[in-house]
Amino acid sequence: MSLMHKTIEQINEDDLIYLKESEVQESRVIEYKEMLPSDQEEAKKEFLADVSSFANAGGGDILFGVSATKGVPTSFPGLDIDDIDSVILKYENLIRTGVEPRIFGIQTQAIPLSNKNIILVIRIPNSFNSPHMMTLKKSQKFFTRNSAGKHQMDITEIRSSFLNTSVMSHRIRDFQAERNSLIQINEASVSLLNNSCFITLHLIPYNAWGNQLYDLTRFHQEPTTLPPLYGSISDFRFNLEGFVTFSKFSVNEHPHSYVQIFRNGIIEAVDKGMIKVDSKKNLIPSVAFEKNIIEKLNRYFIELKNLRIVPPVVLLLSVNGIKNFKLAVSPEIWGPDNDGFTKNNILLPEVIFETFPENPYALARSLKPLFDTFGMLAVGQNL
Repeated sequence: MSLMHKTIEQINEDDLIYLKESEVQESRVIEYKEMLPSDQEEAKKEFLADVSSFANAGGGDILFGVSATKGVPTSFPGLDIDDIDSVILKYENLIRTGVEPRIFGIQTQAIPLSNKNIILVIRIPNSFNSPHMMTLKKSQKFFTRNSAGKHQMDITEIRSSFLNTSVMSHRIRDFQAERNSLIQINEASVSLLNNSCFITLHLIPYNAWGNQLYDLTRFHQEPTTLPPLYGSISDFRFNLEGFVTFSKFSVNEHPHSYVQIFRNGIIEAVDKGMIKVDSKKNLIPSVAFEKNIIEKLNRYFIELKNLRIVPPVVLLLSVNGIKNFKLAVSPEIWGPDNDGFTKNNILLPEVIFETFPENPYALARSLKPLFDTFGMLAVGQNL
C-alpha cells in the first residue's frame, strides 16, 4: 500500500496517519526521510540517487518530515519551513541540473500538519525517457529500486531500460499510424463526410499506457468542454473507446470533424472541414488552420488538467492526403505560386509539453516551430 492511488493534491494528514497505523513499510514506491538533504555534496548525491531510482523503477513518493524505524513510519514531526516555495524551487533545480536526461512531470506538495509544520511530498513519475543518470559533480551512476530500496544498476538493467524507452517512442508513433489508417477507411470513432484528406491531432500523456483509466462522465454532462477542431458540436455520445463529440455541416451529412477522448487520457481530434477541395482549388487556409488548432488545443489541455493527468504530454499533428494542395491565407488570398505540398501525408515533428501551457499565448509560442515547418513544406521545401 502507498499513496500512489491518490493525486498528490488529495493527500492530507489523515493519509499520513493511515501509513503509520497500517505500518506501511518503505518499498519500491515509497520512502520516508526525517530531514531534507543538506547542502553537502554527498547529501545532494544521495538525494539525486533516490529521485533517479524512482524514475527508473516506475515512480513513487519521497516523504520528508517523517520519523521511521526499520522503514516503518512512527511519527510525523514535519518540517518547520517559513518559505516552502523557495525550498521546493531549490530542490527542483537540483534535480534539473543533477540528473540526465531530465525527468519530466515531477510534482511537489506541502501537506499541512496539526502541529503547524508540513510534510513535503516529492512525487516522481514513471519515466518514459529513462534510464536517468545521476550526474552531480561529474558523477555518472544509474540507480533503480526494488522492494528493498535503491541500488546501482548493472549493465543488464541499463540496457533493458534503454530498450524500454525505445519501445515507448515506437508505441506512440505506432498509435498515430494505426489511428490514421482507421480514419482513412472510416473505421475510427466517427465516419467522416469525406476521408480522402484530413487533419489529425493527438495528445498522448506519457502515462497513457499505465493502469489509470479516467471517469469521463463529466463530458456527457458538459459536452461543450470538448469541442471539435472545426465547427460547433452537433452531437455527442459514449463509445467503446471513451467519449466523442462531432460536428456536421448539415443534419443529413456525415460529420466533418470530431474529437475523441479515450479512457486512458489520450485525445484525438480529426477534421476534414478546414481543408478546401474543389475542381479548381485544393487548399488549406493557414490562418484558420493555426487559429483553430491553438484555440482547441488550449481547451483540450484544460480538460486534461481537470482530469488530473500529469504531464509530460506528447502532441502529434499530421495532415493527410494533401499532395499538391496549397497553403493560403484564405480561400480568396493565395500565397506564393508553387506546386504546394510534395508529399501526400505530412507527419510533423512531435512536441513534448513538460507542463501544461499557462495560456493560449504560451501555447502559440510552443507551436510556432511546428507551424513554421508546415509552412516550409507547403512551398516544396523538403526537410
